Amino acid sequence: QLEFRGEIGAYPSTGSRIPFFSLAVAQGLYDIEYLQARVRVAVTNRAPTGPYRGAGRPEGNIAIERAVDEFARRLGLHPERVRQANFIPSAALPYRTHTGSLYDSGDYAAALELAVETAQVEQWRQEQERRRQVGGDPIGIGIGTFVERAGGAVGMGEYGKVELAPDGTVVVRTGSTSAGQAHRTVWSQIAGAVFDLSPDEIRFFAGDTAEVDQSVGSFGSRSLQLGGSAIFRTATAVRELATKVAAELLEAAAGDLEISQGKFSVAGSPGSEISLSEVAERAAGLGVELAAEEMYVPDNITFPYGAYVAVVEVELETGEVNLLRLVAVDDCGVVVNPMVVEGQLHGSIMQGLGTALLEAIQYDDDGQLLTGNLMSYLIPTATQPFPLVSRRIVSPAPSNPLGAKGAGEAGCIGVPPAVLNAVLDALHPYGVHSIDFPLTPARVWETIQTARREGARR
Repeated sequence: QLEFRGEIGAYPSTGSRIPFFSLAVAQGLYDIEYLQARVRVAVTNRAPTGPYRGAGRPEGNIAIERAVDEFARRLGLHPERVRQANFIPSAALPYRTHTGSLYDSGDYAAALELAVETAQVEQWRQEQERRRQVGGDPIGIGIGTFVERAGGAVGMGEYGKVELAPDGTVVVRTGSTSAGQAHRTVWSQIAGAVFDLSPDEIRFFAGDTAEVDQSVGSFGSRSLQLGGSAIFRTATAVRELATKVAAELLEAAAGDLEISQGKFSVAGSPGSEISLSEVAERAAGLGVELAAEEMYVPDNITFPYGAYVAVVEVELETGEVNLLRLVAVDDCGVVVNPMVVEGQLHGSIMQGLGTALLEAIQYDDDGQLLTGNLMSYLIPTATQPFPLVSRRIVSPAPSNPLGAKGAGEAGCIGVPPAVLNAVLDALHPYGVHSIDFPLTPARVWETIQTARREGARR
């Protein structure tokens, strides 16, 4: 049984929905026979809340991952063994959870196996045991597997339009506006691949109401699977229209034509080429508009997932948590641009570390905010390197033509349970069985002292 309690601040708004997002992933990656979950939200006199990267999914995954780790500890089993034995098998996907989510595709066991192998968990366990015998600050190994929902809500879509302009230029218009996710690069790459053009040859419009008729927006890790798919589908439709016109000009069957570097030709007939500008000119003469637009709505949202392993060292005298190793294995479906995805993952992983180790809103007894600037509200920065190894496996999403799943929020969801489990693994021999985020030196130190006092009293 699970109960999620959300404090949403003084003015219920979008923040009141966030605890309900935890329900979508409350079952984690596990084939659980019985699950009952509910959500309760409370209005308080604190600042109102809203969605933040991850938006409810971290809380849902933290709950199930802590439960699995504690179960493994009480049985004296390695946590990866318990997870492997209870994962939803690939053959059971798509899988409807007890809270209504339809997990789409994946190989959860393979992701965890790769993460454990990459992290060299057995070697770290040997070092952990050595330190316990000779003394020194303890090491902890933590696993955080997770699943998230990406795409917004079922039934939501995104607008896309592609046209072949009269001068032969391919023009892309998208309702999905970038907030740093490199939409111009990736959307141009998608359309360019359809016409065998370089992305630099594509004209791109977004965020301009004079050019783009409709827009839903960028949120919920939905941009590529919805906005990108809309561009792929409309670009493909325009190519089919252009192929018919080119077939007439080349006096050939449309099925015999191929496109290379933006030029149509008859397969097996060297020299029979016709440019996109010539096709566009002929289409204009025939009164044929070489354009297609769509509000693309897939059958289902997607469920990216991953397996993270964190290795930490906890300084007993100061409470400092030092990250020694972090392995992130993600399955975000088919990757169109690896560099962009890697950047998304790095950013969200850094934010996940902020959640786990630094960030906290604090008030005094009179309700005055104490963490109102970045001197008192601590966040990770680019000057704080972390020992990250990122790996991916690919399970195409069946709900969209690109096979893409969301990628932008994975680290926020996978890092916190992995780090928390690692810290508790390190401190379990000292009587620490629970600790709240963030795992600041002061909080960790005080938790260690409390456990020592309680142990002494017993």
